[in-house]
Order: sequence, then structure tokens, then C-alpha cells
Amino acid sequence: MLTKITTHSTIVVGVQHYQPLVDEIKQETTEYLFIDSTDTNKNLLAEDIALIQDFIKTKSAKPRYVVSNRRIRSTETQNRILKLLEEGGENTFIIFVLETDTYLLPTILSRVQIVKIEKEGASISNEKIAQVKRATIEDKNFKELTTLLELERGVLLGTVTTKNLEEYLDMV
Repeated sequence: MLTKITTHSTIVVGVQHYQPLVDEIKQETTEYLFIDSTDTNKNLLAEDIALIQDFIKTKSAKPRYVVSNRRIRSTETQNRILKLLEEGGENTFIIFVLETDTYLLPTILSRVQIVKIEKEGASISNEKIAQVKRATIEDKNFKELTTLLELERGVLLGTVTTKNLEEYLDMV
């Protein structure tokens, strides 16, 4: 997964990718800071941001990683993160693994790389999804469109399998 991360500030969409990313970083380097939580509703706090700031202030010739799976919902927290992203750190990669990027400020989205990783074995064609969306809009079948959008969101969040979405697409 690290090969998909090409900038120093990244949002990885899909909380299911957190542990594999952590494991990969641990194999790659000893210079990392993980701010994690088993509670998916735990928010990133001011103290967490202070830890990140202290970590990125130190210089290193080797690549270093800051990874967090905590939610970033409040505007105050997002503004603090903007400052972090602007300051950056030499050879430091800041990665937030989130369930979705829809609630982030546009200014954050414009400063980070967004990585959405399809699950292995996913064979859903984006073309097929777009075709079904167009057809449901043309037919004004908004209930079907809503169902499709909810299934897509569920796949991103990891609450719906790609197989469920494939089966739905085959029925329509």
C-alpha cells in the first residue's frame, strides 16, 4: 500500500486498510508515530496534534510516517491539521486513514492525496456502475439510484461486500 502513497500528506479512505498499512510501515522503518484507536468513533484531539507536531519537528534522513485512524470531524481540528500539512516535515509522511473523506474541508482535500483502494478480488466495473446510475436517472427511478449509492458507500466503508454490490448490479 505504501507504493500508492506518493505525497507527504495522504488520506486513505477505508478504515479496514489501517492495520495492513501499520504492518507495512513497521517492516519498512522504525521511525513512525501511530495515533490509533479501536473505537472507530474516537476523534483526533488537540493532544494528538501536538504529538504529531513534536514528531515532525525532528529531522531525519530516513522516511518517517505518522498514521492515524481517528476521526477528523470538527472544523477546529481540521484547521489545526491544515497548519500541520502546511508546515510538514522533512522526509515525513502524514497519513490519515478515515472511513470517508466527505466531511473534510475543501482546503484539506486540495492539499492531500486521496487514496481509495479497492478490495482485492473486487471485479465491479466502474463503467457498469455508471451505466446503471444513468439508466436509473433517465427512468427517474430514484429509489433504485439511492439503493445503488448506499451500496457503493457501504463498500467504501467496508460494511457491504463487493459481492453484494455485484449481485445488485446483476439484478438491475
